[in-house]
Amino acid sequence: MAYEDYWGKKLLEGFRTQLELEDEDLKRYFQKPIPEVLYHYSSTEKLKGILNTNVFWASNINDLNDRSEYQYGIDVIRRVLTSIDSSFNSNFIGLFIDQIDKFERDIGSIFILSLSTNGDSLPLWQAYSNLDGYNIGLDLHFVLNNTPPDILCHGHVIYSKEKQEQIINEKATDLYEFYKEFAPNCEKDEFNIIFGFIFTQVLNYITLFKHPAFEHENEYRFVYYVNGSTESRIKVTGQGKPYVEITTEILDYLSNELPLVEIRMGPKNVNNKEDVLSIFINNENTREINIFKSDIPLR
Repeated sequence: MAYEDYWGKKLLEGFRTQLELEDEDLKRYFQKPIPEVLYHYSSTEKLKGILNTNVFWASNINDLNDRSEYQYGIDVIRRVLTSIDSSFNSNFIGLFIDQIDKFERDIGSIFILSLSTNGDSLPLWQAYSNLDGYNIGLDLHFVLNNTPPDILCHGHVIYSKEKQEQIINEKATDLYEFYKEFAPNCEKDEFNIIFGFIFTQVLNYITLFKHPAFEHENEYRFVYYVNGSTESRIKVTGQGKPYVEITTEILDYLSNELPLVEIRMGPKNVNNKEDVLSIFINNENTREINIFKSDIPLR
């Protein structure tokens, strides 16, 4: 691509404009309201491991609690494109379907760190801590400032089918205008770059979609793309499930930030505040951490 000529400069400006629009759309669709605290539910032993190592695991999208999660997002795209295909030319639809097929083959590169905006959820206590574990509240801004550079996007998960379809409809329509302006005048290599760029933007959106049955999770997630140059970061659990480590200084009291802002005990947890401090917080840590018991009456 001759970036120094008029066409090349115009195309680059188009890319920049689309990236700015994507950033604004992600904020509008997925990041409002901005949560001050995000919660991670865990058993006592798993939480000890996190606090001792300062490491969270981001799971491959194939191994989340909704086993067909990525397929769910793809189905949303197919449903929307089918219902409004008269708005686009057939070539655009065909190319999108081709990209979907490529995405399905490349799904192993996407990893998810799942947190919740609900600090006292009975279904989450049941699912992740056997009702007697803990959750930790983390400062959102710290997580963002300390996340690896290969983050694709982050935000509140959307569970409403109507909202999901609205988002894809609006985004596909916007990107179709970009496609019409630039794609017809491109060489083959340029065209592949443009359409790959278009599809990647929609891909970011569907990684933040889930089936309505999971709405109780109130999930706020961080989506990472681990490509060939960084795949050495991928590890495998004893059950053969791939994951990547997300390292944060959760208990770094020497920094200006305190990422761990609270610990909450599950509904059947019989410990008191002093027990929690002795289990998780060593004597060198002097800053205040809020410690609560669940308000759910199951004791």
